[in-house]
Amino acid sequence: MMKPMWIVPVAAALCFFGAPFAFAQTLNKQQVLPIPAQYTNGEVLEVNRKAGTIVMRHEFIVNLGMDPMAMEFEVDDRTLLNRLKRGDKVRFKAVYRDGKYVLIDALPRK
Repeated sequence: MMKPMWIVPVAAALCFFGAPFAFAQTLNKQQVLPIPAQYTNGEVLEVNRKAGTIVMRHEFIVNLGMDPMAMEFEVDDRTLLNRLKRGDKVRFKAVYRDGKYVLIDALPRK
């Protein structure tokens, strides 16, 4: 029995286009292809020196694929806890490390 003529092009297209899609489906949130941390606009809502955390309202964070929201970040450099205060408008970098969201840098926004 002869196969219909359309099967070969469809099979080729599935192999070509389906492979990247199948690969992307195997990645989970912690295995996303690495994108370097980029500066994101945010506003400091709370600084907790004792816990070593900062609550930040932020715009979309590209390298984390995170929508705008307010959330708590641990700090990489504890000097940030003394430099920042509630109400500061900043540009900051954050990463996901060891199961936690970590603020690695913050600069005053002009």
